[in-house]
Amino acid sequence: MVSYLPVSARREKVLLVSSSVDMLRIFIRLAADSRVIDKKFYLSLQEQIDEIGRMLGGWLKTLK
Repeated sequence: MVSYLPVSARREKVLLVSSSVDMLRIFIRLAADSRVIDKKFYLSLQEQIDEIGRMLGGWLKTLK
């Protein structure tokens, strides 16, 4: 678990997860643009990914 790591290691892990979420955003967008997934499903996924991004952003602010 990340919460048991020292602050510097925690920050690195959260940044790594944040970059993975950014990559996920890109892949989901590509899937929607190429019509692999429908628009309604894309919007649902995007809302969830946005919420994860907000939580990670808040966690990063506390680690500064």
